Amino acid sequence: MLSGSISNIINIIKTNVSKSSNSSYIIGIAGSSGVGKTSQIANILSKEFNCEVIHQDDFFYENRIIQANMHKADDPKSFDFTKLENIVETLKNDTKAPKITIIEGVYAFYGKLDKLIDCKIYAQAPFYSRLLKRYIRNVYERKLVSSDVVFENVLLKQSSHLKYVIKQKKQADFVLQTDFSLDYIIKKLELKPSLVLPKYEIIRDFQVDQDYKIKIFKDSLSKNYYFALVNETSSLAFDLILLDQDLAKFFLNVDFMEV
Repeated sequence: MLSGSISNIINIIKTNVSKSSNSSYIIGIAGSSGVGKTSQIANILSKEFNCEVIHQDDFFYENRIIQANMHKADDPKSFDFTKLENIVETLKNDTKAPKITIIEGVYAFYGKLDKLIDCKIYAQAPFYSRLLKRYIRNVYERKLVSSDVVFENVLLKQSSHLKYVIKQKKQADFVLQTDFSLDYIIKKLELKPSLVLPKYEIIRDFQVDQDYKIKIFKDSLSKNYYFALVNETSSLAFDLILLDQDLAKFFLNVDFMEV
């Protein structure tokens, strides 16, 4: 397992493809939701090699939007691995198959796929990065769910990350640390914080970048805890999200930099 840059990985793949006897050389990109598997790795590799990307999200047993609203997206049982494995086996044995194919998904080399993937890339990013990307992507960009649903999903996704997803790191040929630009996403979506926050006690804050902080507040009267992404210059937030007891306990103790 090597830590590397995308350019180094591209050069190694080119060398390996020239030596491969399989009909199709399969690249697997795994990692938790929100690490940038598609935007920061698969898109770059597919353009470089002019090849197809197979998205594991297309192998949910149920409709993808239902999955996004329910809480199964990072559970291995939600995916039809047999169907995906059969496709990969066909690609590797079909003489007319594309020379290179990319498999991208949370479990891109989970189970039997581990033996079928020629180059395994594990993408990782700090917890805060994965959290904010899910929050902004699903609430503001895709407009699939409300903030509270995203945050209810946080504990379940983190549980799956620690129980299943991260184990693929040991199987990987390469580990890539992805970048996250909150400022870029906010400008891209033309988002503007507008919420004036109540004068609650700040229990915890974490600097995301030079402009934004994650802050955990407590209302001393109701004893409720809240999460907010706050612009330091304006002191305005996008949202004030009520945390239930389990989420409050989680956010008070989580390591935001944990990968």
